[in-house]
Amino acid sequence: INVLDPKIAKKKFSDEEDKLLMKLYMLHGAKWAMIAKKFKERTPDMIKNRFHSSIKKLFYGEGPVEDKKRRSSDLK
Repeated sequence: INVLDPKIAKKKFSDEEDKLLMKLYMLHGAKWAMIAKKFKERTPDMIKNRFHSSIKKLFYGEGPVEDKKRRSSDLK
């Protein structure tokens, strides 16, 4: 990550951060700048990317691709 601000965290998101992100998304929707204010070491882009790469799948109940194929084939 090419970040100039040394306060920005480059570590993985913790479980607590993921839970907070889900909670704040439920309250505010996709207002990443507003949500990021609750994360001292994360930027709005980091928050948005985390949601779309990992949390969104949990939030909307999407599983791995194999599970989707299996579920769609079960309907036939």
